Amino acid sequence: MSPTCKWLLSHVLSLFVVCGANAQTYIQQRGSLWTIQHEGHPQDLLLHDKFYSTWNQPNNGNRRRVSCCNSQDCYPTNIVLKEGKWWAQRREDLKWIMVPDGKLEHNQADPRESPDHQSHACISPPIGGDYVFCAVLGSGL
Repeated sequence: MSPTCKWLLSHVLSLFVVCGANAQTYIQQRGSLWTIQHEGHPQDLLLHDKFYSTWNQPNNGNRRRVSCCNSQDCYPTNIVLKEGKWWAQRREDLKWIMVPDGKLEHNQADPRESPDHQSHACISPPIGGDYVFCAVLGSGL
């Protein structure tokens, strides 16, 4: 990562303490990777890592071949239904991004379930555009 990107990322990330679906979330640098920490729920980290590492993008009922991204792009987040469309909140800037119908697990013939009853999404960072790669609803949604 370039020094400019590191500087920008460190300053942007230092501004945010993001609330996840059911737990306060904050971002921490571990080595050269940025990871999500779940305050009050550290036991969920391994569960989330396992889920994200095996989560592939829905493929209209066909075999899933493409990863939803990785643990840097996937995290617990708020997902809401507004005017007939699902929206996921991106952690970096708290922007609401529309979830394409084909990327929402509950619309799939082979849906994945949330690993911990929270909503989760894999969303491009702000510099990568506004796109949700995968999303799963938590319990009660």
